[in-house]
Amino acid sequence: MNLILAIHAFSCWFMLGVIWVIQILVYPNFLLVGRDDFQRLHRLHTNRITWIVAPIMLVELVSGAWLFYLYQTPLFLGNLISVMCVWALTAFVNVPTHNNLRFELEASKKKLVRRNWPRTLIWTLRSLFLVWIVYSQN
Repeated sequence: MNLILAIHAFSCWFMLGVIWVIQILVYPNFLLVGRDDFQRLHRLHTNRITWIVAPIMLVELVSGAWLFYLYQTPLFLGNLISVMCVWALTAFVNVPTHNNLRFELEASKKKLVRRNWPRTLIWTLRSLFLVWIVYSQN
């Protein structure tokens, strides 16, 4: 198997695990925390999770672009577009929702769970797609 493909698949599968833990455990638990403790918890969460997801998401983006550069097929173009969709959703939907948690706390907590589903589904589909790609390479 191509090393770049292995790195790309690993980064996607890693993020799949992270996103499902966030979606099913972390974000719903935000609803259980009161106003006084929430701001501190949220600040800790965003600071710490960034150190985990930012480098892996960057590896996923670069390796996805590299795969498209190497193969230039519709398959890898679609893969790259799906990575860019995750980045766009993160930047234009999820980060602003996190930022709104300072102002409209309870409504934004619910929005955070709801608005994270598209990223969760994209990473899930991408992971399945990459299982197929990796399997077909062998």
